[in-house]
Amino acid sequence: MSLQWKRFQQEDCNKYYINLDLKSALTERELEASCDELYDFIQKQGIVVVYEKAFGQLSQREAHHGRRLRCCRDRGIPPAPAVYLQGVPVADAPMAGITVYGVTPRKGSVRTEYYSMDGLPWPVAARLDLESGEWLYLTGLTGREGELAGIETEVRSMFHFAKECLEANGFCAKDIVRKWIYLSEMEQNYQGLNDGRRQFYQEEGIDYSGSAAELPASTCIGGDYGCGRSVSMDLACVNKRRPHPELIRVYNIRQNEAEGDTYLFKPTFSRGMVIRDEKLVEMQISGTASIDRDGKTAFIGQPYEQIKWTLINVLGLLEQQGMTFDDMVQSNCFFKEREYYDLFLDLLQELKIADFAPVCVVGDVCRTDLLFELDGVALKAR
Repeated sequence: MSLQWKRFQQEDCNKYYINLDLKSALTERELEASCDELYDFIQKQGIVVVYEKAFGQLSQREAHHGRRLRCCRDRGIPPAPAVYLQGVPVADAPMAGITVYGVTPRKGSVRTEYYSMDGLPWPVAARLDLESGEWLYLTGLTGREGELAGIETEVRSMFHFAKECLEANGFCAKDIVRKWIYLSEMEQNYQGLNDGRRQFYQEEGIDYSGSAAELPASTCIGGDYGCGRSVSMDLACVNKRRPHPELIRVYNIRQNEAEGDTYLFKPTFSRGMVIRDEKLVEMQISGTASIDRDGKTAFIGQPYEQIKWTLINVLGLLEQQGMTFDDMVQSNCFFKEREYYDLFLDLLQELKIADFAPVCVVGDVCRTDLLFELDGVALKAR
C-alpha cells in the first residue's frame, strides 16, 4: 500500500490530490487497512472530498463501497461522490488503486455541496464554489432504465441525463470541460458511443471541429460499470456564465485532432484542456495513445515503442505549459496486456520519469491495435 498526495495552496482553499496504490493489498484485512489509512488522512487534514474513483476487479465493487461507507461513518465524514470502475490490476490483486480530489477551505467564500440522485447511499454530484469559479463534478452517470436498447440509445440517454443534472444545478452542456467515459465491449460499442456523443453535441450547439476553442478533453476506456449498463460517464464542468478561469484548448504537434469528421470512429474531443487562473495552471490530459500525425496507429504490434511514443506525446503536451511528469497529480494507465507493465517501468527509467504514480490497470483501448493509453491531470503554480 502506498499513499501519495500533493497539495496546492490558493487564497481561498488548499487543493489535495491523493493517490492510493493497492497493487500490494492482497487480503481483505489489507484492503480495510488501506481504506482506513486513506480516510485517516482525509480526516486529519480536514479535507472535503469532491470525488473519489476506485479501480479494481468488478467482484470487489460492493465490498469496496461497504469499506468506504464504514470509514466515513466511523469518522463522521459525509460520503462524497464516488465511483467504482472495473480495472483489472497489473498485479494479481483485488484492486488497482484509488484517486481522490478534495479541498480544505481557507476562507468562508468556499462552498461545497453534495447532491444525491436515484436513491444511492452516496451523492453523485459535488458543487464547488471557489473565488476562481463555480465547478460541478458528476460521477457515475448512466442511461436510464427503459432506455438501454442498443448502445446509441443508451449513450443518448446518458447524455440527456447529464444535461438534466447540469441544468438542475444552474449549468449547461457547454460548461463541460472534461469527460471520463467507461465502456464495456469496446470493440463492439465504440462507434455507437461516438455517434451518440456527436449527436448530443450537435443538439447542444457544441462545436467539435479541429478549431473549436473549448472542445472538452476526454478519456474513453474499456471497463464495466456494472448494474447492467454498457457505458458510464464522469464530468467536470465550470459555469461559464460566471467569472471563471481561462480555458485553452491544447493541441499536439505529434498527432492530428480527433475532430469527429475524418478521424477513425469519428470521436469528438480535444487532446487536452488548460484551466488557468491567477495562481495555478491545470491541464486535463485526454486519453493519449500511440497515434501519429495522420491519425493512424503508430508502431503496430510493438508494445515497447507504443508506450514510449505515448509518454513522449504526453510530455509534449505538458511542456506547452512548462510542465513535466513531476507535475502530474492524477493519472491512469491502461495496458492491453498485463505483461506490458514491466515495459512501462523500464521506459520510466529510460526517460528519467521519477515522480509519477499512476493507477495502472489492464483494459481495452479504443482501437484493437492500440496497446497502451494514458490520461491525467497536471497542476503547477504560476
